[in-house]
Amino acid sequence: MSDDQSLAAIISEVLWEEEFPIEESNVRRLRRSFDKLLEALGVNKSQLKSSGRTIGFGGAEAIVKTLLKMLWRDQGIATQLLKKQAAITAADIRDLIQAIIDEEAKKDVSDEELVELLKVLTNIFHHSHLFLLENCHTLIDSLATNVYDLTSTAQAAYFAKVEHILKKEFALRLTESLTNSLDIAMIIEESKQFYEDKFGVQRYCEYDAELRFEYIQRDKLMLAAIQEDDDLRYYIEKKLGQKAEDIFNYAALEG
Repeated sequence: MSDDQSLAAIISEVLWEEEFPIEESNVRRLRRSFDKLLEALGVNKSQLKSSGRTIGFGGAEAIVKTLLKMLWRDQGIATQLLKKQAAITAADIRDLIQAIIDEEAKKDVSDEELVELLKVLTNIFHHSHLFLLENCHTLIDSLATNVYDLTSTAQAAYFAKVEHILKKEFALRLTESLTNSLDIAMIIEESKQFYEDKFGVQRYCEYDAELRFEYIQRDKLMLAAIQEDDDLRYYIEKKLGQKAEDIFNYAALEG
């Protein structure tokens, strides 16, 4: 069964469970919403296909069905993402993952298979990264509530030290990101010349599918950053003598 057929079958099942007619207009509506949602999430559709595991379609049925129900009902994190209504938190992602796990748990699957699915979902939806980022914000807030044993002068001195550490880390990260952006752009251009084509991501082909997807997603985010920062665009384009969009070719970044 192809991926399209699998998705069509799940859409039909969702419409039936939601007690709506399985007609072309409803099917098209859900399929379009689903594709837009995957794009918003930065999810590689190939990761939703069968991966040789015994859980449904490599967990795809539970993932797709949960997301489609949210989209059809116009509620939940899926709708938030699609409409860009609010910032998505790690808790939102956690709830989404749990909803998918709950859907899959209705089937006759083992605890080991559910644990494996949890790992896949955590990677697909970047939950670990988002959780750690939010935790950094929480730690800063927690520092502010745990200086009651210091005088106001001592508190100011303490947070001046924290500010200095953060500024130093920011300056270091900014320098590294500029250097890395140019290095990556040059590697892509070198790859185009070496392989004599217009894409430039062939060197990623030696990696496994999961790692290759991560690198291509990184390049997409880098292009987005360049497009939003005129100084970064000028820096990259002046060094390489061509537009960023030609370097980070969209056609090569379809995952």
